[in-house]
Formats: sequence, structure tokens, C-alpha cells
Amino acid sequence: MEVTAVDRTAPPSGGADDRGHAPAVDRTAPPSAGADDAPAVERARASRPRVAGFHAAQEVGSSTSRVHPVSWGTDPLLGVVSSAAPAVVPAGLGRWASVLDAAYGYQANPDHPRGVSRRAPSAGALYPTEVFLVGAEGVHHYAFWDRRFHHGHACDAGAAARALGLGPDDLALVAVAVFWRTVQRYGIRGYRYCLLDAAHVVSNLAGVVAARGGVAGLATARPSTRLTRALALPASCGAVRALIVRGASRLGGDDRLVAPWTPRPRSLANEHSPLLSPVLQRVARFHGETLDDAAGPAPLASDPTAGAALAIRRSARSFTPAALPGEHHRAIRDFLATRRSTLPIGDDAVQSFAVRVRCAGAAPGYERIDQAGDVADLPGAATPGELAARVRALCQDQALAGEAAYAVVLGIRDEAMQHASPASYRDLVSEIGHVGAELARQAVQLGVATTTIGGFSDEAARRLFGAERWFPIAIQLYGEHGTHGYKQDAASRVLENQRA
Repeated sequence: MEVTAVDRTAPPSGGADDRGHAPAVDRTAPPSAGADDAPAVERARASRPRVAGFHAAQEVGSSTSRVHPVSWGTDPLLGVVSSAAPAVVPAGLGRWASVLDAAYGYQANPDHPRGVSRRAPSAGALYPTEVFLVGAEGVHHYAFWDRRFHHGHACDAGAAARALGLGPDDLALVAVAVFWRTVQRYGIRGYRYCLLDAAHVVSNLAGVVAARGGVAGLATARPSTRLTRALALPASCGAVRALIVRGASRLGGDDRLVAPWTPRPRSLANEHSPLLSPVLQRVARFHGETLDDAAGPAPLASDPTAGAALAIRRSARSFTPAALPGEHHRAIRDFLATRRSTLPIGDDAVQSFAVRVRCAGAAPGYERIDQAGDVADLPGAATPGELAARVRALCQDQALAGEAAYAVVLGIRDEAMQHASPASYRDLVSEIGHVGAELARQAVQLGVATTTIGGFSDEAARRLFGAERWFPIAIQLYGEHGTHGYKQDAASRVLENQRA
């Protein structure tokens, strides 16, 4: 790839070629947050103004996405629109508890301060994703803390089934995002986290169902206005994605997927949503624009080996100084270059950039990974120490990021964003959530430690790779699992710096 130097003293002119390939850049200094820089808004100029403005408002540290303490009492262990009392489990529904626990429930974890951890990301330890089951047995919400089903309050089961196109033996697992849990802490950027986490949960669920022999009967369905009304969701919540299992009663069992954790007795109560703040109103309005009733369920392929990986999956809390083995680096890179999109966004929409801090067999530096199979090194020589400092600065000074041997920044091409409607924007961001879930399971199979980072400056990521026409969404870190420290939420680090 022929690369030309960029004059940083001149006004930005787009900076990348028609496929978003990066020009040479000066990376001698670590990226700064640049939260309120005008180019963050200007860079989204090619997209539809509604989507571009909403995405630009997610820049870390901007007036709409500053980190705030959690001010409204929230407990992610409680149901939102379900009844507080557990339901008598209908015949055939109880065995789905192990599927839900294996995908998103608690597992014993001696490394965690509470002794247990979840099997999916948490959007700042707020766990905005709840799962509702829609089928012949009605509508039920699964409370993961007490591992019991609760009736969906004021739900219209028949209308929900029709909105999802369910047959008499189909079951839909609906990921519902409680936006206000995360938005009150992260502002508009919290919507991105909700989409990523919900997609991660749906991907995990698909993997567990496939492991039980249900791979041939899987489909996904977009949320709709009819489904939202049928589930009686308040304005502060939204259905994000539904996983439909055809022939659900024929699904096999697998005792290995039962969560190795017994809940402590606890009395649950309803969790009430707050009055909508202006930022939450903006999120709710945008999500409402993503809903339609035109598209029907689409078939979904899933890896039947995913269930075993989920059984031992954990997010890394720290990394050692060891280098990432060369075969593992190549496997991760090859996976990203050859995978096909889960959602209907096109097979060339995802574009990733990576930082090789310590990868055996490859010099420290930068690389671009296109989903169409194109992998290329980028100019910009630096020492491992310099690269580690830049990754740490990019991730809001999280020590964990500075320890990683390999960092992949997952993003979306400018071409995919240019004509994005709110609905397609939701799918583009959700697709990155699916990629993250798949990468986490691959890491388990490779024996590599990994974790996902959502708290970083989009503008700094673009500058780091010289990718002006590119939309970074999430970061995946890799290395050898360390036994020190604890993965600190970026929000905590930001608040500490503000108090210092």
C-alpha cells in the first residue's frame, strides 16, 4: 500500500482514501482526549445529520457524554417491568434457566470482590440488558440474581408473538436495554454501551442454543413498535434484538451449562424508572426512530462450540509482560479479516485497526484489518513502551490497557455510515457487539486473556491510526492473564482524575 505523509498544520481534508485506508501520521506523542474538538462533529459530515449528530455526541468528555456518578438509585438485579413475585414456572420453561445462566448469568469467580461475576460485559457494572422470553407460555422476565422467572407486567403475549412472527413451538429471547441505568452515568455514549452489551448477550445465547443442537432453528428479529407496545416497555427502556428459537421444545439439554453458583435468598422488589432527563429523552427519541415493522426474522448462523467456551469465559483483570504468541496474533487477525457479518450490514462494513505492542514474530507497530480480507502494516515505528503508553492514554489512563500485548480497535467504515438511518446505525453498532462476543470466545479457545474497553476517545483513536474516515466503536485487549490488580471501570478513573 502506497502511503503519503500528512501535513498536520493544514486543515483536515478527510485524510484517508476511498476505502478508509490510513495515511502516515506522527505518533510520537500519545493521543489526547480531544473531547470537545470541532473535527469530531465535522468528521461525521458525510452521514445523515440525525445519525451524525447523535454519534458525535458520544465523544468521551463532551458536554453530552461526560461521566457522572450514579445519582438515581438503581439495582441491576431487580426487574423493571416484571412483577416482583416470582412466577410458577410453566412446563417446558424451567430448563431455559440454564441457557440464560450460561449466556449471561453469574458464575463463581474467586478473582472478583463479590466472589461472582457475569458472563457478558456490564456497561460500567450497571448491566443494562434484561432478557424476556416470549412464547406459548406467555411473557416472562428472567431475574438472574435469584434465577427465577417473573411475569411480564401488563404484557400482551399474543401481540408480542405476532410482532415476532412466532409459531406455536417457537420461543423468542428478547434483549431489552434499560437505557437509564447506563445513560445516567455515561450520557449519550451509554446508548452505544447498551447496544454493544445487548448484542454480546444475544450472541452468547445463540452460542448456547447452538451447543444444544438448535443451530438449524435460529433467527434474529429487529425490535419494532408493535413489540415495544406488546411488552409494555416504559420510555426509559427499549427492545434491542430478539433471538428466535424454532422448535424450542425439541432443544436438547446439557448439564455442563448450568451456572456453578447458588443464589443467596433475597426478596426482590420492582425497580422504578426515573423521570426522563434531557439526555435520556434524546436517547429514547433516537431509539424510537430505529423501530419499524417492515423487516421479518432473518436466519442466524452460530458456532456450536461456543457453549464450551462460555463455560470458562472470564474478562481479564490484568496482563503480564509476556508477548502474545505469534500463532495467536495471526489467528485473531485472520478471524477479523475473514468473518462475515451477523446482522444485515454488509460484509465489508467492519474495519479494525490494531496496535502490536508485544507480538512474537511481528515488530511493534500498527496494522489495519479489513473484513474483506485485506491486512496491512501501517507506518509509524515505536518502541513497545511508547505503544503501551499510547494505548493506555487512548483508554482514559486505565492501567490494564497499558499492560496489553495486543490492542484491536473495532470500528465501522465511513461508507457504511454515510447513508445510515437510525435503524441501520443501531445494527452497525450492534454488529461490533457480536464481533466482541465472538472474539471473547475465540480467546478462550486459544487460551489468551482478553477484555473489552468502551471508555476511550473516538477522536484520539482516529488520530492514532490516521484514519479520518472511520468510526471506532470498541477496543479488544489481549495478553497473558495477570494475577495482580483489578479491571477498573474507566468512569471511576475519570472521576478520580477530576477530584485530584
